[in-house]
Amino acid sequence: MDITSTKLQRGKSRANDPLFTIAERLAVRIPTIGRNEVLQVAHALHEILDGADDLSREARTQVQMHLVRISSEHQMAVGTREAREEMITTEQAAHLMGCSRPYVAMLVDDKRLAGATKSSGGHRKIPLSSVRSWMIEHPPVERIDADYRAAAAAAGMYDIPEEHYIAAAQKDQRKRRD
Repeated sequence: MDITSTKLQRGKSRANDPLFTIAERLAVRIPTIGRNEVLQVAHALHEILDGADDLSREARTQVQMHLVRISSEHQMAVGTREAREEMITTEQAAHLMGCSRPYVAMLVDDKRLAGATKSSGGHRKIPLSSVRSWMIEHPPVERIDADYRAAAAAAGMYDIPEEHYIAAAQKDQRKRRD
């Protein structure tokens, strides 16, 4: 009996032994392995993987290759999902949509932007595709010209001489004093 199986039998290192954890999980998934056999399964795993012989080295290599392959597949799946769905902040969405950040936050909270998420810290992320869909469904309304002088001139407000405004303001002040 080797050192590992002696430790397992005494129960001193079960909590820190990944093969014992695997044996416990096998017992949950395979009904024919009872709780009493967990120690035997862990011992068998150690015999297979801890040895210095060629069969043990081959078993370790196969397990490592399996873990690398599975890890790579999971990484590729996550990368594909991220590439497929670019997420943006509420500020970026507001800029694209031509509205305020609080308005976008309200849309997210009301679940009116499909696929939007809110973290436990309150950070919202919106799929770019959802923002684009919203923009198609809600075309921008013609906005008031931000250049107020140009808008006033176009409305004819500068057609009246400045002296008339000054005289009207002075007349209004005199009325207030009296």
